[in-house]
Amino acid sequence: LESMLDFPVSYMDELSRSFQTSIEPAKDNYRILKLTKKFPDGCQVTIENIFFDVNVPGEFNLYLAELATLGANGEVNDQCYRKGYASSALSEFLDISDRYGIEVDLTAASQDKEKFPNRKLVSFYHDHGFQHYGNPNKGTVEMTRPRKKD
Repeated sequence: LESMLDFPVSYMDELSRSFQTSIEPAKDNYRILKLTKKFPDGCQVTIENIFFDVNVPGEFNLYLAELATLGANGEVNDQCYRKGYASSALSEFLDISDRYGIEVDLTAASQDKEKFPNRKLVSFYHDHGFQHYGNPNKGTVEMTRPRKKD
């Protein structure tokens, strides 16, 4: 909760101009920042992040807990895949996060190994500036996108 009080309001304002935003309660003492980007054909991308406060005051990390491309009803819809929506929404989110020097971490773990094997997921995140540790063919791969320093 402490990190939520110190989180840059201007960052949240900027995210709100590009995404529908909500802060949702989660287990324990953290909160989830949910971002939704809707596209003209009804498809949408949701990005769920967990706030983390790190050692240096004013420097924050976000843990990207989920990135999903969904249909208008919020359910998985194959017609919304392979249109670049996830890439577009993630790029916009990361550009805003970069302006505020926020590091983003994640665990790459494909939910559909047939359609999107983990090595492809790791490659997708790598193309967005994430570095990985471990074997990209394994079930989960820890990745980080270091904070940008001005």
